[in-house]
Amino acid sequence: MLTLRQVKLTVFLLNREDRVNSNDISERYGIDRKTLRAELNAVGENFGDEIKISSARQGYRIDFISDKAREELVNTIDIYGNNSCLPYRSSEITLYLLFLREYISMQELAERFYMSKTAVALTLQTVKRWIGRSNSIELEISGNRGIRVVADESKKRNFCARFGSLNTFRKIPIEKEIVDRYTEILAAVRRIMPGILKDAGYILTGESYKGLTRYISCSVLRSEMGMPIENNRTGYDKELLTKILKGVLDETGYAIDENESGEIWKIIIQSNYISNSEKINLELKTEVRKKLAELKGKISGVIGENIKFSEKESIYLTEMICQSLKRAQNGIAAVNNQWEDIVKSKPLEVYLMEIFIPEIYAVKLSNEIAMPAQFLHEVLRQIKGKLNVLIVSDLSMACVYPFEKLIRSAAGFEDVKITTLPGYIYKQETEIVKEYDLLLTTEAEILLLNTKFHLLPAVMTKGDREAVRNIVLNAIKEISGNKYAVIEEKYLKEEGIFADKKIEVKENERAYSLRNGLLLLIKISEDAESSIKSYICEQPCDYNHKQIKRILRVSFNKNDGDIFAFFDYVAERIKEFY
Repeated sequence: MLTLRQVKLTVFLLNREDRVNSNDISERYGIDRKTLRAELNAVGENFGDEIKISSARQGYRIDFISDKAREELVNTIDIYGNNSCLPYRSSEITLYLLFLREYISMQELAERFYMSKTAVALTLQTVKRWIGRSNSIELEISGNRGIRVVADESKKRNFCARFGSLNTFRKIPIEKEIVDRYTEILAAVRRIMPGILKDAGYILTGESYKGLTRYISCSVLRSEMGMPIENNRTGYDKELLTKILKGVLDETGYAIDENESGEIWKIIIQSNYISNSEKINLELKTEVRKKLAELKGKISGVIGENIKFSEKESIYLTEMICQSLKRAQNGIAAVNNQWEDIVKSKPLEVYLMEIFIPEIYAVKLSNEIAMPAQFLHEVLRQIKGKLNVLIVSDLSMACVYPFEKLIRSAAGFEDVKITTLPGYIYKQETEIVKEYDLLLTTEAEILLLNTKFHLLPAVMTKGDREAVRNIVLNAIKEISGNKYAVIEEKYLKEEGIFADKKIEVKENERAYSLRNGLLLLIKISEDAESSIKSYICEQPCDYNHKQIKRILRVSFNKNDGDIFAFFDYVAERIKEFY
């Protein structure tokens, strides 16, 4: 079977029409060209005549792939699916421990996974910190008795679903019959669930659907292994659950009981869905919609510009908040595996939503806050940038218009000002170029007079369109770079040493513990001193069950100018820690 990296490389090449330079692929996946060549050769050997990957001076390309190879890739991706952000070895050990009934020693665990005791100990530290973020489950490590997961059966099933990809099951040292049975159950559940959910009007997101089917499959497997659940929940959609119960019984021969039905319903409630026929309380929906104006007002007050939600955006955000409120009423939250990536790339949006949604709607969303933050990012993207463009052209406006449309599309935000002048006017006012961020012309003589202009063709081809798009993006990147240089000089403080054992989170400050031991602290207020301070911990500190090695403390005063550029720079700084 292909490795996950080999699958990703194959899919990447399938998505490209032209050849891709080996340097670009190597940089994207963090491997050298020799490793890249070996990986693609392995893909070719795996599929034989079913795929043809050619290499030339211009790079690699997939010239042919059969339907059989495509189907095998789909199955492999499904096998690798994992609803957890833990490394694979940590996931495998966690899943294995969840199926053990008794303690296991460190030595036994090392032997069963072909690891050293030191490697196992380090992996268990990672697992312990990760599990420690959840309530009612604990990884017990005892020098005398050994290691085991302590939790009720309901919690264990939930965690099994997070780690229960086919690939993880196949790599843990349990009986082949158990793995085969799980494979059989999962396939059966995924045959029946799309139709059942569609008929009931519950269209879940793909990620939530996979989590639900894994949960049902793990529940059936564990019950058959003599691990019953004892938590009964009522108030579920009996029509939907009846169909699920009947489908599972017909396909697997296992009869889900009342207790298990309640837990399955709990997973459905915490899922993210695209549409749902269930009538959410109209009064709640109306209340949420009314308060969007308050949310817009508070965000606008911080960023210094008025934001607007289109009708479609208002509907999406209302639905998103209603789902979160309903989950909160049931004491649960949605799993969001993209939370950390969203915090790293969109710290401003995450902070704003974490401050104002609990204040306005009286609900705490934890990692789920990243969902509306991602939404807010798309709204703010329209007002984040500014671009002034000068086009010098002797062509008719009908010929220039396609360039204007392409420039606005490539920029991706609203504030794009384009001025078009004929060559004879420009020659009389050459000093005006200082007012513009990007200079374009269709006239060769203008380029000869000022080489800062980019020459455009009279009529664009497909390749020309891509070239113009890149010119615009590079101009925006240069503008950002200039802003970053000012921010760095003005606000970035020298890196210091954090000597305290405990990290104090200040008033109105929000803390985000990320991978690689980074703690991001953000505060925005009128009395704050704008600054970006980086610290190295003298000794690792514990925060929210994570070991912190570095701290990035960010403060911004709302009166200090371009908040977007400031936090875009913060996102760039965060990248340097990874």
